This record gives sequence, structure tokens and C-alpha cells, in this order.
Amino acid sequence: MIYILYGYWSASAYRLGGLIVGVMVCINIAQASLQGAINEQCAEQNSKIIRQESYRLGKQLQQWNQTYRLAGSSSISDEAYDQLFNLWRSLQRCQQLPEVLPDVQLPEKSKLATHPIPHAGLKKLNELEVYNWIKTRKNIWLQPKVDGVAVTLVYKNGKLVSMISRGNSIEGIEWRAKADFIPAIPKQIKYSGMLVLQGELFWRMNGHIQAKSGGVNARNKIAGWLMRKNTPTVPEENIGIFIWAWPAGDANPKTQLTLLSEIGFPLAEQYSHKVENKTQAKQLREYYYQGQLPFATDGVVLKNFPAPAASAWQSKQNSWAIAWKYPLRSVLSEVTKLKFNIGRTGRVSVVTEITPINIDSKTISKVNAGSLSSWEKRDLIVGDKILVSLSGLGSPKIEEVVWRREKREYPNVSTFKQFHALSCLAYTESCSQQFVARLTWLGKQLSIRGIN
Repeated sequence: MIYILYGYWSASAYRLGGLIVGVMVCINIAQASLQGAINEQCAEQNSKIIRQESYRLGKQLQQWNQTYRLAGSSSISDEAYDQLFNLWRSLQRCQQLPEVLPDVQLPEKSKLATHPIPHAGLKKLNELEVYNWIKTRKNIWLQPKVDGVAVTLVYKNGKLVSMISRGNSIEGIEWRAKADFIPAIPKQIKYSGMLVLQGELFWRMNGHIQAKSGGVNARNKIAGWLMRKNTPTVPEENIGIFIWAWPAGDANPKTQLTLLSEIGFPLAEQYSHKVENKTQAKQLREYYYQGQLPFATDGVVLKNFPAPAASAWQSKQNSWAIAWKYPLRSVLSEVTKLKFNIGRTGRVSVVTEITPINIDSKTISKVNAGSLSSWEKRDLIVGDKILVSLSGLGSPKIEEVVWRREKREYPNVSTFKQFHALSCLAYTESCSQQFVARLTWLGKQLSIRGIN
């Protein structure tokens, strides 16, 4: 999760208006639908089940959070994590329990270093909350939220002495030796005294369009390189650095950005924009979502200058900068029913009925899970949570099963093995579906209406 500063804006290149509003409304409806289901769960489900599910999900979120904060990699997408985290918070709310996960625990054997200035983090706001935030502030700057691995760079009298992973925002793993093999990071700059910069290591790309390609696993590529046990032997030209915070920098953002460029970090100045109102913020967000970039992004960051003094920065305490993420490409829902359909050739297909969600102005309550064998490989049953997206043709599809219910109760599908290409040539009760499918197909082939 990353915060950043980027790009040159040409207002004439942006077409937006109602498009983003419509998309965000759909997302809010989808989230409201899921929240409604959760409220019903609070009222109807056994409190013991809620308590067990909340504990189990919270434990898994902690593990994902631990991996992400320490290594920068993740086995689950940000979209899936954020939506499951909101689900966990709702389950906690049912029990009137805290909605904050425990701090990340750092490994004892790692060489740890303390951040001279803590990483303050970012609060993620929805569209309406962003607009209200903008209304109450002046001197706002917008930057793309680069998707990479967060680090702290420490220079003393111009010499790079430390590169620390984000870790738990207060302490992190010392990666100074790895920095020697990242040419994008200057090892010597013109600066007297101590300089602390916070930024993002990112994987370089050529013309990357986030709306079409998503994150393409860029963050995990960097994390994998950084977490290698052996010291690198050759420079890694594919890793870039984007500085998104200079806690003790000049209070004037223009001056700060110019100075960053002069000491060897030009991207911050290249991709930073002064924002006067919500319309500009919407246009820039769409620009970075649809435009070609040299890195992956997962939203934009808005910052209010001047920031507090560096001595006042605290972990998870940030009121001067927020994140506005892109529209959801996939939405979380729950499987409520499984339906097995038998076609004329005996092929069995599985359709999942889900808690209704909205994606791109479409209300979705059913999703095809594929053939019987595909469904079995997915290990998908009623009660599981899935991510649903739209294919290129606009039909819903299951992206992945992101959370499985603990108690696995599978339907009996052994009876479906009797169906094949030559079965059900005559009508019986058990052959109803396949026989009718044969009749319907025959009617179409012979252009005879009414056969079904």
C-alpha cells in the first residue's frame, strides 16, 4: 500500500463527469448490499458462529498483514483484503468488539532498524468522504498511489546509510546492502546533515494501464527480490524509487519537489499536481486509472500542505493525507445456493446464486462456476466468499474464492455421473433436464417452435 506524487495533467485529455459518479454509486450499492447481509447475519446467526468466524478471519487477516508489512508481498489482492477486512470489522461490530487488528510482530532473527520518523500510513476514503475532505482544506496536492514496497531512506551528510522496510511502521528490516544493487537509489547526494525520506520501490513498466491490466503482480516481484537470502550479484535495473514523503522538507510543496529533483529523485516533481477542487481530483484519478504509466498504481493520494513537523509524526496517525482508491474491479459476495444443470450432452454445469452485488451498473445475483469438475477443483460451497468481476463481454465471472467457511458440507453429486452423450434418449423423471435440453436443441435445429 503506497502513497505518491506523479504526472503532468492535461485537463482536455480527461473525460469523466457522471462516469466516475456512476461507478462509485454502484460500488457503494454493492457494499451496502453486503452490509445488509451482514446485519441480517448479526440478527439471525448464532452468536457462537459469529464469534468463531470473526476470530478465524481476524487471524488470517493478521497473517496476510504480517507478510505484507514485512516482505511487501501478498498472496491476496488489496481489493480482496480491504473487503474482507470490512467484513471482519462488521463481525466485530456485531459483538461490540474492537475493530483494529494487532500490530505486526517483527521476526526476532532479522536485522531490525528503527525508522527515524514513523510511517504515518493513509486512511482510505470513499468518494463522498474525499469531497468533504477537500472542502475543508487548502493547498492540496494529488499524486498517484504507486503499488510497490514502502521503505525509508536515511542519508548522513549525503551518504546513504540505511534503507529500512516499512515493517510495523516503527521498526523494519535493514536492507542497506540490497540498496547497492538498485541503481535508481542515489548512494551519494549533495546534502549536509541528516536526511530522511519515505518512498516506494516499484517495478518499472512500459505503458502500463491499470484499468486494463491491474497490478500484474508488480509488488511481489520487488518483494521477492528484496527477500532473497543471498546478496544480489548484479544490479536490478527494473526497480525504481518514488519518494512520497520528506517529513522535514520545506513547507512549500513546490520548493520541496524541486529540491527532491535536484538531489536525484525527479519522479515526485514529475507526478505531482496542485488540486483546487473535487472536479480536478476526479479527473486526475481517472487519468491515472486509464492512462499509460511506468508503474502500477492502486489509486491516488491527496495531501494537505504544510504537513505537521516531523517530530509529530506517529504510526497510523495521519490527518493531512488520504488515499482514494480506484473503482473495484472485483466485488466480494457470498454463495447462497448451488444449482446443477444438465445439458443435452450430459455435461453438468454449476451456477452459484450469490448475495446480490452491483458492478458497472449491473446487478448480479448468479454466476456460472463452470463444469462439475471445475467446480470441484474450486472447492466452492454455500457460505464461501468469492470475488466477482465482469469479463470482457460483460458477463459475471468468479475471480477467486477468497474465504471458505470452516465447516465444509458438500452436496451429493454422485448421481450426476450417470449422464453422458448417449444417456436420457427417453424421458424419465431423473432424465428430465437432459431430455428437455435435447428437445429444445432439436426444435432449434429443425426450426420448430414450441418444442421444450
